[in-house]
Formats: sequence, C-alpha cells, structure tokens
Amino acid sequence: MRIPAIKSKLGAVILIGVAVLTVYWLVMPFYERWPFSWSGAWQWLGWLVALGAMLLMESAEWALAARGQGSGFPFDPPRQLVARGPYRWVRNPIYLAAFASILSVAFFLESLEFLLLALIFLPAMHLYVVLVEEPRLEQRFGESYREYKRLVPRWIPRRPRTPDILEGEKE
Repeated sequence: MRIPAIKSKLGAVILIGVAVLTVYWLVMPFYERWPFSWSGAWQWLGWLVALGAMLLMESAEWALAARGQGSGFPFDPPRQLVARGPYRWVRNPIYLAAFASILSVAFFLESLEFLLLALIFLPAMHLYVVLVEEPRLEQRFGESYREYKRLVPRWIPRRPRTPDILEGEKE
C-alpha cells in the first residue's frame, strides 16, 4: 500500500470514525436506547449521512495525500495546493464531513441537542476557516490560492467551471 493510501485511510478513520464513536460512548449514559438501530427513518438517515461523511473525508484525505503530499492533520499540511477530487467542488470538504458527522449523530439519537451542536459548529467552523486557515493558505500558496478561492466556493459545492481549475494542477 502506498503512503498516500495509508495517510488517507488513517485520516478518514481518525478524523471521522474515532470522533463519532467517542461522541456515542460519551453520550450513551444519557440515552436509554442504543443508537445503532435500523428501526426508524431517522436512524436510516443517520447511517446515510455518516456514510456520506466518511466517503467525503476519505476522498478529501486521499487528494491531500496523493496530490499535496500531506494530510488534513495540522502537523502534516499539504506541500502543494490541491484542487482535485472534492477540492474541485468545494474548498472545505473535511469541515463539511465533520459537520455531517455531528448531524449523523443527531439523526441516530434523534437528538435536538446534537442538532443544536451541529448548528453551533457551523459558525465556529466558518470563523476558523476565514480568520485562521484561509490567511495561512494564502500566505503559503500565494496567487494560486487566491485564484482557487475565486473559482471554488467555500461551503456550498458547485460543479467545477473548468476541467483543470489551476494550471499547476494539470497532469
């Protein structure tokens, strides 16, 4: 198995899997029934959202590892700007996957508290991205990141405008 594959698998498992499972075990004492149920529509929706979050996270981590020679972890940032995979559609797929993970817990548990947590997470995530992450990326990648920001939306995915978003990303 190549290093990008290992990094992407590790990133997806750690960032989504462990985080979601930890939340389940932390809140389980406060709930009377086991959340892993196949019985209701909300649980099915929770499974679908969790699966989508995991696939999005895996795809984003793979792109960071294969194209950027890094990962989504702060201690291993990408060395190159990545505008492939889900990064062609939206600038922050990892954050969207994290939001979807919290939302999946709300659906699993049919919990208004977790729905509220997901809604609180949105502005906090937005502020972090705008005030911390984007300035760092702009400083690191310069004009190519500014062009990427111009072409790719921050939060709401949109079909890519061109086959190759950035000249440096052409194969």
